[in-house]
Amino acid sequence: MVGAETAPKTRLIRLGALVVGLAMVSETLAPLAGAQTEPQPQVEVPGRPAGLHVTTERGSLSVGLDWDDVEGASGYRVRWRRAGPGHQLNEGMHPGTSEATITVADYGEWVVRIEACNDAGCGPPLAQRFGVKAAPDLPPEDEAPPEDETEPPEEDETEPPEEDESEPEPVSQAPVLETSVLTLGAAVVLTFDRD
Repeated sequence: MVGAETAPKTRLIRLGALVVGLAMVSETLAPLAGAQTEPQPQVEVPGRPAGLHVTTERGSLSVGLDWDDVEGASGYRVRWRRAGPGHQLNEGMHPGTSEATITVADYGEWVVRIEACNDAGCGPPLAQRFGVKAAPDLPPEDEAPPEDETEPPEEDETEPPEEDESEPEPVSQAPVLETSVLTLGAAVVLTFDRD
């Protein structure tokens, strides 16, 4: 038979009531045009990223990320989640460079995970925990007077008492033997010893 050697071999497979015929394609395509395929160089998965710097600003949900370039990486996968059990990593983003800005959903503790990727896949992840803090509570603007409208502190308008130049009356008729004065800050303590 002419052409019998180049006809594809067919194998029948029964799937329930359906019978499917599969041709052995490799034997059919091999003789076409005498094409030879060159082996493709094997691409290795990139290594783990390193040198991650996380930048946050109090009161902002934006988080800056910067890490060292990874040799062999054509891009990166950046994903994050709230810290603690039960929280799943999000779909994330795929920056082409070793820096990204992410936006977290709320203030608190978070975990970021970065993987270097190429045609062979993504390498081992670098994971780091970070915190995002809320802005400090400030009083509403209508409660605090503007700085230029504040009043100076009130001055004491009472006059100091006039000094009495007369001799003080003795407290008791007992003679005073010794007097000592002790000064403590702005207060003066007088003690009198008697027999």
